[in-house]
Amino acid sequence: MKRQLLLTITLMLSPLITAACGEDRLTFEGLSGEYSMTGVDGSAPPVVIDSADARIVEITGGQLTMLPVGEYTMRIDFRITLAGVADPIVTDSTFFHVGGYTIVEDLLIMSTTTRGVNLSATVSGPRIRVALPEEDGPGILLTYVRSGDLQ
Repeated sequence: MKRQLLLTITLMLSPLITAACGEDRLTFEGLSGEYSMTGVDGSAPPVVIDSADARIVEITGGQLTMLPVGEYTMRIDFRITLAGVADPIVTDSTFFHVGGYTIVEDLLIMSTTTRGVNLSATVSGPRIRVALPEEDGPGILLTYVRSGDLQ
């Protein structure tokens, strides 16, 4: 009798325990906020992403803003150095990706309006990792951390 009662209680509570232990589903509201770039291919910026001839391209930082209406703005700061001249020429600039995003389980599909490209991103706690495709290479992985969770 005690064993049957224990089994009944366990079966009744198991959906509650599973729900409490399971991961939260991503929502527009849950993703909403400001994120700062903390990584480029696993290293802290600035990171050299291209160095051909006398030209060096570095990603120096960035910001990702996720709105609760399924829209985003991603800013990527970069520096181009032309070192093959007597006085190196250094240019700092910013590139923006703007568009909407949808949530497919734990994946974000980010549809840019600036380049007409779909980006994919994964979410892990306060981190969003965005994969930037490259035509002639493996791409670049950018890591953004929710600004309130920076260490």
